Amino acid sequence: TIVPYDTEGYLVDAARVVGELSRGSVAAAVGPLTSEAAAIASARVHGGDLPLIIPAATDAGITRLSETSFQLSPNIELEAVRMADYAVDVLGASTAVVMAPSGSEEMRMAQRFTGQFETRGGRVVAVAFYRARDNDFGQYIRDIKGEIIGAVPDSSFWLDERGDTIENDGLAASVDVIYLPGDPEQIRMLLPQIRFYNLRGQYLGSDGWGDEEIFRLGDDVTQQAVFPSPFLPTEPTEESVRMGAAYDARYGTQPDRLARLGYDAVRLITRAVDHGGKSREQIASALKDVQGYPGASGIISFGQNRENVHMPLYRIVDGAPVPIPANPSEPR
Repeated sequence: TIVPYDTEGYLVDAARVVGELSRGSVAAAVGPLTSEAAAIASARVHGGDLPLIIPAATDAGITRLSETSFQLSPNIELEAVRMADYAVDVLGASTAVVMAPSGSEEMRMAQRFTGQFETRGGRVVAVAFYRARDNDFGQYIRDIKGEIIGAVPDSSFWLDERGDTIENDGLAASVDVIYLPGDPEQIRMLLPQIRFYNLRGQYLGSDGWGDEEIFRLGDDVTQQAVFPSPFLPTEPTEESVRMGAAYDARYGTQPDRLARLGYDAVRLITRAVDHGGKSREQIASALKDVQGYPGASGIISFGQNRENVHMPLYRIVDGAPVPIPANPSEPR
């Protein structure tokens, strides 16, 4: 039996409801919706045995607040780790530049990318944090180029392959990868300026790149960037087709991502019960073993901290996101 509770977005109510459920006889709980409420709920069940599946929240560290919390949506820090691993494992990258907004989420992503990339043996040449209100990124890019090629005297001049003079701002500076987490509006302004100032490298992004306005910038601007996203449509699974048909039959429309996540959360609990989970402890134990589950929202694999570590990657080609195979083999 499923019993809904509406906390109406109030954090105190989220803590109160999950506390009552923890003391009661329910088998498991699903929710809350937002990262803030999910963090409070996870902390509230700490030390207890109530399995708590958090469908939509994407903040990092939520499941570390409780030993029985599970997170279905890959968190933002795992995105950054995934891109650092991709840079090393697939691209063979050894040098990187990071440009990110100064918001808390993007700064954490930049720090995790930097830490993982350097742990894997790479070198982050420069890191720049710009402000949310910025629309001119020239000085940030000039500073980064200075870190790559050193100071260039104002009296210097350069010639291109045709013999034309190149201004200092147009002098090429290259690294293997440029990591650019951020929101779509700023990425749309940033990419043409990186191209204008001739800073070169394979673009790696965040889920904020999954935006039609970015795709429409064209391959000459997006440079076939690679980015992770749990929000774009993936290859349909048998579960997603079955759930979509049942949802359409009942509501006359296809389910959105939140509906699919909610379905997967309940399905994982019933699946654990079907496999012999008679108690909360047994249900939690079964959930910890979930690997490669083809859910309605996508593949679910819980890692060491009970976070979904499956992170689909996409490449922007001809104005559209193209899924990258799970184990791509690409030349450097």
